[in-house]
Amino acid sequence: MRQYIIVVFLIVTSNVFAQKINVDSLYYEARDLYKTKAYEDALVKTNQALIIAPNYVDIRILQIRIEQQTKRVEKASYDIGYLLKNNDSVLVKPLAIKHFYNFKNKILLANYIANTNTYFVNNIDYKLAK
Repeated sequence: MRQYIIVVFLIVTSNVFAQKINVDSLYYEARDLYKTKAYEDALVKTNQALIIAPNYVDIRILQIRIEQQTKRVEKASYDIGYLLKNNDSVLVKPLAIKHFYNFKNKILLANYIANTNTYFVNNIDYKLAK
């Protein structure tokens, strides 16, 4: 019985390790594509990676940057909200503030402000951007 448990543990551990390598390689591919301004191809890679690891902060931040470059305002808003709710990364807040300038629609901007206000209490940059 003990050998069975060890074998199961090794299989599970190796699967997790293989997924980590796969997700990392997807991230690096997406980052390289982003650097060459191949935004659509980079977005495919970040989407694939986030299916495997939805809480991988670096991938989601890269995806937000791609969405901002390609004017996918609502999708970027969703991803920013996801990170603000699930992670207090210092990298998220500057992207969230920068995102104000991507809105052309006042209703979408008002919704974005309503959804992000609570994460920026006493943040002067956020208040000035509004």
